[in-house]
Amino acid sequence: MKGSKGRFLLGDILPIASEVLEKLRNFPEVERADTAGSVRRRRETIGDVDILAIPATPARSWTFSCRSPGGQGLGQGGTKSSVHLKEGFDMDLRVIAPESYGAASSTSPAPRTTILR
Repeated sequence: MKGSKGRFLLGDILPIASEVLEKLRNFPEVERADTAGSVRRRRETIGDVDILAIPATPARSWTFSCRSPGGQGLGQGGTKSSVHLKEGFDMDLRVIAPESYGAASSTSPAPRTTILR
């Protein structure tokens, strides 16, 4: 599953990210959730999975992220929580306000080569 330099192939990551997104979207407290970063851009290799969410109750979303099956919570704070999944990669959930969604999805961390294109 693991690619070079600690990165993972999109084909291995996408089914897991999609499953987590589906579960997150099924919470009635979550208005919207989508992938961001290299998964959203469909890069060939992925370092970690970034998810953006607009929830009605942020605490519920953070609990979901830190209690993902087979995952180990790495930390949570004001608007972000992180979990290390048993498959070997990290997944970050950022809880954002609806008015920040567009900007957050377009400015999620990207490699310098992506920004300079």
